[in-house]
Amino acid sequence: MSALEVRLSPAEERGVAERPIDDPVAYDCYLRARQVMYNWTPEDQFRAMRLVDDAIQVVGESPLLLATKASIHWGQVNMHVVPPDDGLSRASELVDRALAVDPDFYLAIYVRGLVAGLRGRPEEALADIYRAHAMRPGDPNILGELIRFSMCAGLRHTMRYFEKVVRIDPLNPFRHLEKAYLSAIYGPREEGAASARRLMELAPQVSMLHVYGSWPLAEAGFYEEAAERLGRAAMALEDNLHSALALFLKYCLEGSEAEALRIATPDMQASVHNDVACRMMADGFALLGRTDDAVRNLRNAIEHGFINYPYLNQGDPFLKAIRAEPAFQELMEELRPRWEALMEWERTLPQ
Repeated sequence: MSALEVRLSPAEERGVAERPIDDPVAYDCYLRARQVMYNWTPEDQFRAMRLVDDAIQVVGESPLLLATKASIHWGQVNMHVVPPDDGLSRASELVDRALAVDPDFYLAIYVRGLVAGLRGRPEEALADIYRAHAMRPGDPNILGELIRFSMCAGLRHTMRYFEKVVRIDPLNPFRHLEKAYLSAIYGPREEGAASARRLMELAPQVSMLHVYGSWPLAEAGFYEEAAERLGRAAMALEDNLHSALALFLKYCLEGSEAEALRIATPDMQASVHNDVACRMMADGFALLGRTDDAVRNLRNAIEHGFINYPYLNQGDPFLKAIRAEPAFQELMEELRPRWEALMEWERTLPQ
């Protein structure tokens, strides 16, 4: 049992003990919203929104409920459920209202960072997310997104945050998704594959996690297994963007260019709204030898916040075939100064 014991700091203990809404009905709505929003299905995102609105009807608007609602709008964009112009604008407006009441409210600062991240401004995103983490060091959701955006920015000390969050929240499938991607990017990739498999054991209900979790398997060289899992996910998810993404990646791994291009219509590509999915699209096109399509999707990934220059320039195994292309080299030259600036920023963080 000692392996499961977690020691919390005084700040973390205060966060656990807080009951931020006095009314029991409104508080129950809030807690249920927080639970279902992290199931990461489109239906649960809309359900969470209704629950927060129910809480607001009971107790009125508060920074907590406004920021929670903002995080759901952000989540809908992150899941490709609503367009960024709509969802991120709504999230930003709610964050501004929350901060107008409490300028130092950690959750609003955190969501402001998430919005900046998907808008392709990791410099702003990381400053807010790290600040929110300093205010609530025991919040696993903040830690999870801190890891994601640090990894996407190519920061060098991301693993220590993963070691912390996995102590706090060891059975959450997202922790294994984070480890899978950390290992895919920083190595060793075989550990990433093991984490991806563990993720799917812990999350038997197929969701977007299974699509994203399949890609580290491919990065580790397990093409057949990844393609099989992507095919199963596509069937279970039926007709949505993650199903289309899964099929596209499956066909790319199998070398079925005609089938992959049938899936990757202009509308489908325009509906991809986050850094990870854009990068996977670029990897798929690179596998097919379609340099222009790969570079275009890489640019989309950068515009959504993936500026990990070392990984794109040297580490990503799928981009090897296009690295000699002038268009790829030009994009990397554009990207490098942004990444270097963030390395300077990282040096200012407490060690």
